[in-house]
Amino acid sequence: MVNVFADIRIIKYVSKNDFLPRPKIDSIVVEFLFNNKNEVDKSLFIKVVKTIFAQRRKTIYNNLNQRINNKEISERILNECNIELSQRAEDLDIIKFIELAQKISTYKEVDLL
Repeated sequence: MVNVFADIRIIKYVSKNDFLPRPKIDSIVVEFLFNNKNEVDKSLFIKVVKTIFAQRRKTIYNNLNQRINNKEISERILNECNIELSQRAEDLDIIKFIELAQKISTYKEVDLL
């Protein structure tokens, strides 16, 4: 999810032999270059992700509706994002999460606080 807010670049590979005690795996050093490439409110995006993953085995619709408490609006938001009501959070890619956050931001009656 961090790639929504930053470009990630591998700086260096580090061998497990460079550490004491030696871990079982090699490591890498990465750089995060934070940007504004996605037109999404960061706070809202994080709230949407937390809401959708609140109960992993529930559908996106059930988690969203539990928070919004309005079935019609929950259905409308998901339909407008082409997300099936039976889908689960792990089925969505990062683009769909961005799209969902952007769509929710257009509904003034929806507050995910």
